Amino acid sequence: MGSNFKNVYYYIDNIWLSHCDSLPKSNDIKVSALQKELLCYSDTTQLSINIQNFSVDSIDFTKDTLVIFTEVLHNGTVIQSFQQEIADNTLNYNGNLLGQDSSISIKLNPIDFSQLGRSYQLKVYARLNSDEDTTNNLIDTIITNNLSFGTVSSSSPLICSGSTATLKSEGSRGFPKWEYSINQTDWITLSEDTIATHKPVGSTFYRFSICEFYYSDTLLVEVNTPPTPADTSILFCTGLAVNLVPSKPLLNQSFSWYASVNDSVPFFEGDTLAIPFSQNQFFYIASKVDSCISLEKGKVTIETENCGIIIPNIFTPNGDGVNDFFFYSFAIGRLVDADISTTIFNRLGEEVASWKGNKPWSGDNLIDGTYFYRVKADGIEYKGSVMILRQ
Repeated sequence: MGSNFKNVYYYIDNIWLSHCDSLPKSNDIKVSALQKELLCYSDTTQLSINIQNFSVDSIDFTKDTLVIFTEVLHNGTVIQSFQQEIADNTLNYNGNLLGQDSSISIKLNPIDFSQLGRSYQLKVYARLNSDEDTTNNLIDTIITNNLSFGTVSSSSPLICSGSTATLKSEGSRGFPKWEYSINQTDWITLSEDTIATHKPVGSTFYRFSICEFYYSDTLLVEVNTPPTPADTSILFCTGLAVNLVPSKPLLNQSFSWYASVNDSVPFFEGDTLAIPFSQNQFFYIASKVDSCISLEKGKVTIETENCGIIIPNIFTPNGDGVNDFFFYSFAIGRLVDADISTTIFNRLGEEVASWKGNKPWSGDNLIDGTYFYRVKADGIEYKGSVMILRQ
């Protein structure tokens, strides 16, 4: 029609005519609906576009190749570009031609959007050689990688054995995941959430990731595991007041004393338990280091007996520091400190030495030989012989 008929309407046998601009075109496509498969950006971000047939006729891509141009810009500079071609109908429904008003989804080649916080300009242009209207063939948009770790933290860098560590990220954006590792090489998924809890058995590393592509700095949580005191059996003389002092392999180690292995409240806190023992008893001790307590308790067995004193039958006062003196001990090896008196006789029955208490006797320069003793301790009298041997 000529331009004189534009916007002029005629009614002929109830048929309505409009201007030619509204008539459908023989070949026309429209690019629309930029789609992102995941709410994540990486160095291989996968985007898709929709191609819609706006023409009257079906489109056969084997006869008219669809060409897609993609450009990625940052601050006006092209940092990525590529071209794709669709030269068959395999993306169409059942491989048919693309009919009128039908559309297909086409995946773009992977795009690198991996810089956190960066904004990218994305331009996608598609065309057919026969396309009669190219004004609707372009997508020009801004994509910003706003993924973020947020603030990543652990409840404490040092926890007691058996306690739980809490890991969290506040203000993160993207698909979250917490992982843990013992060696920082083999990582195990802990939680697909911004908060995770874990009960480590030893020093453990943790890291937070978003979209399984970005990883935070590792967090180290160490476990304070006080050593379990060793089971111990001790023999004491009945009624003897003694101090029980467990061994301390760690300088900052202390002890809690329990009457039963299942008790949770100790009857005594400290390194030294001073008590007289009159019968066999059991105690249980747990070690403490920096407010952490051992998971297991050690058993202390106290055995008592009415033990007498041990009197040596030979000593060698030659100054070599070994067995130089004559003195007494209990059967369990403790020195005798009870009221005691000693008299020494030679072979002729003559008294050659005497003293009170359990003081070491060096032999008083007596000649080597056999001597006889009479010892009184706690109302009991002991008689026997002892040899002095210097050579």
